Amino acid sequence: MASIGPGLTFGEMALLDSGKRTADVIASERVVCYGLGVNELRELAAKKPNIMITILSNLTREFSERLRRANYEISVLE
Repeated sequence: MASIGPGLTFGEMALLDSGKRTADVIASERVVCYGLGVNELRELAAKKPNIMITILSNLTREFSERLRRANYEISVLE
């Protein structure tokens, strides 16, 4: 279980690799969310490559932070 805040993403792994979602999301308070499906992502990449580059850069940074955090948590358990 995790908490996320403003500007963060969820469901991105399934979007990028077309796999199944690995978790569900439940909001603990009122939120505004924007959805981006696979087809919309492909259209965006074709029409606005610079925006797509920014999205992928942000996702890469987020994945890196998650991996570092997971590595740290695993090392603490050893």
